[in-house]
Amino acid sequence: MSTRCCIDIIYRGRRYRIYRHSDGFPQGVIADLYVFMNNYDRKPCEDPEYFLANFIFYAKLAAWMDALRGGSGPFHNWWEYGYGVCSPDCEHGDLDYRYVIEENNNIRIEEWEPRGWRTVFSGTIEEAYRRFCANSEYADGCHIPASLFATQKLLATI
Repeated sequence: MSTRCCIDIIYRGRRYRIYRHSDGFPQGVIADLYVFMNNYDRKPCEDPEYFLANFIFYAKLAAWMDALRGGSGPFHNWWEYGYGVCSPDCEHGDLDYRYVIEENNNIRIEEWEPRGWRTVFSGTIEEAYRRFCANSEYADGCHIPASLFATQKLLATI
């Protein structure tokens, strides 16, 4: 079963949101945010629309590249699935986690329980990475592997 989540950025009183269909547990999402933030030239709250759009792009690019290498997915063109753009008040009924990046670029991780959302972490993305990812199998990313950026940097030098 998939672990679903949403990733929100709150900036100047507005909420921007994307939906992630699988690997929404903290080890996967925080690893991807950490890898992406260390290789992208803007912080989430500098430009939330572009940050989230490019986050989705890099996740889908990595899936597409995996498919080219012979990876298999559950559907034809499976890299087209897995992420969506949601309205700020959209609440999928099957979310397990919610990640909220606030104006100071700190993150709050909330887990769904039968009585509602419960905060399980609040702090910097670096602190979240050390707590959930540094010693996990996702230390170098889950949907957005660090090697994707190494390839990009290599191509830029050619």
